Amino acid sequence: MPFQTQRLTIHPWATTPATPDDLTALLTPAVLAPLPEPLQLTTSAAEWIADREAEAETLAVLTHDGRLAGLVFLAAFETDIHIGYLLGEDHWGKGLGSELIQGLTEWLAQSRSPARLLGGVAKDNPASARILEKAGFTREDHLSDDVTDMFVQVI
Repeated sequence: MPFQTQRLTIHPWATTPATPDDLTALLTPAVLAPLPEPLQLTTSAAEWIADREAEAETLAVLTHDGRLAGLVFLAAFETDIHIGYLLGEDHWGKGLGSELIQGLTEWLAQSRSPARLLGGVAKDNPASARILEKAGFTREDHLSDDVTDMFVQVI
């Protein structure tokens, strides 16, 4: 199930060598700020990740040297797959978000039945919106609201 991009390895959280301390270091206030209230860190990192795994397929994003760089969440509903992702502050501005989402969409297209991918982005997070657009997602007005822009790609 794992897949790789040029600089990243992505695999199920359950098989990651990352520790709760690694996760705590990743989930800084700046990383969590654009995420919705239910994804804020109000418990221990171990409880937080257990809650994410109960809600969605949770993938660890590791650099090739084994450092935890981020997380991906995939929640499937019939033919829709809602994707969420976050990267640690140390990995911002290096093109890793675009690399991750491009690799993710290619992997999903090869490993899943035809589906509609949906990604929600807070309106005050234009960098994340650009990542989705560069990976072939388009903003859907009828799915967006005053707080969140919804982006869609059919694979």
